[in-house]
Amino acid sequence: QSLILRTLPEIRGASIAVRYQAMAELGGDFYDIHSLGDGVLAVLIADVSGHGIAAALICSMLRVAYAFHLLETTDPAALMERINATMGDLTHGQFITALFAVVDIPGRKLSCASAGHWPAAILRNHGEASHFPPDTGIPFGWDPAFRDTGATTELASGDRIVCYTDGLVECRNASNELFGTERTIQASARERAGSPEECAESILSGLRAWHGARGFDDDVTLIIIDID
Repeated sequence: QSLILRTLPEIRGASIAVRYQAMAELGGDFYDIHSLGDGVLAVLIADVSGHGIAAALICSMLRVAYAFHLLETTDPAALMERINATMGDLTHGQFITALFAVVDIPGRKLSCASAGHWPAAILRNHGEASHFPPDTGIPFGWDPAFRDTGATTELASGDRIVCYTDGLVECRNASNELFGTERTIQASARERAGSPEECAESILSGLRAWHGARGFDDDVTLIIIDID
């Protein structure tokens, strides 16, 4: 519980909702949403391979590495390279996927770098949906020479950013079908007129109905940010 963000930052010009559901008492997902001041948000979502104590311990080390390097730089590519250098010898056969985003609300732009993580879904105010960033990179712990140039896209009022871990999109139903990214986008679009809280609850309710069984087979983390 000490790893989980207790309160979400309140920032003018954006609305945020988060859902985190661990598969067991100890989870391998990690997220952080931090205000950098002047209407800028830093968002990290990560997934450690495996479950239980081993994954939770790596999460705790990732949290420390992230907090330390965020003091040095908020440039997505530079930050991810430094985290990889720190975590490379600490994963002990595990790996970590992660997506780091800087949401500049006054500047109306989103900058991201990815370490093998699922891209964010961006639902534009005019109805178009896309995945961002286009290059998902490689997970932490795979290569000490980690390189990611990062990517930036413009934002507009009414845009919605949806970040998630694989426990959501790789959730299977009784027919062994994946919930998938397209269903995630469709579920987000159906709740387009609602708040991020309403959208997040709708997606998790739909995911539970899709899975059918008691409890999920993996940790599930979902972050939704609306640009006002």
